[in-house]
Amino acid sequence: MARPRTRRGGGSGGGTPPIAPRFVVPFLSEADAQIVGTELEQIAQAQQVNGIRHLDADATFALVESNRRHPMRHLFDWNDKSAARKQRVAYMGKLIMSVRIVRVTVAKAKTYAPMYISAQASVVRQGSIATRRTHVMTPDAYTHDPAFASLVNASVGRLMNELKKLEHTANARPLPANIQQFIDDVRASANTNNIP
Repeated sequence: MARPRTRRGGGSGGGTPPIAPRFVVPFLSEADAQIVGTELEQIAQAQQVNGIRHLDADATFALVESNRRHPMRHLFDWNDKSAARKQRVAYMGKLIMSVRIVRVTVAKAKTYAPMYISAQASVVRQGSIATRRTHVMTPDAYTHDPAFASLVNASVGRLMNELKKLEHTANARPLPANIQQFIDDVRASANTNNIP
C-alpha cells in the first residue's frame, strides 16, 4: 500500500512550514507506530470514514490477513490455529484505539553561501606582477546586497580594530609625524561618519 505524500512548503517566500504527522502507539516501537498510523490512516481515507477511530477492526484485519505483503502483517502472530483469529481481530481493535497523532512542525533548513573563496590573484611586487593565493570575494557577494553590506561592515570593523591598536601604540611612545597625522585623520573621519 502506497505511503501518503507529505505536503511540502512552496517557494522561498516563507509561509507556514510543512507539517509532518508522527504516530505514537504506546506498546510499539517508533518505527512500527509510524507504519500502523500511516496504514490505518490510508485505510480510513479509502473507506471514507471519519478518522482511524471509526475503522471496523474485523474489516481492517481482513485487509491485512488477505495480503501477505501488507506492511502491518509482521505485527501479528500467524503460527497459531485459525481459532485464534478472534484474538487477532481484538489486537487490530487495540491498534486502532491506541494510535495517537502528533503534529510536528518541520523548520525550514538554512543554507549558507561563502562570501570569500581561495583563489590565485595578481599582485604587484617591486614593480612586477606576481600571482599568489589569496581570499577573493565571490560574485554572489558582489551582487547580493545584504551579503555585500555584511562583507563591507566586517572589513570596516577590522580596520577600526587596527586603528585602535595604532592609537594604543601612539600612546606608548611618539610616532613619526606623518604616521600620527594619518591616525588622526582616520579617527576624525570615523567620528564624522559615526563609525565606532
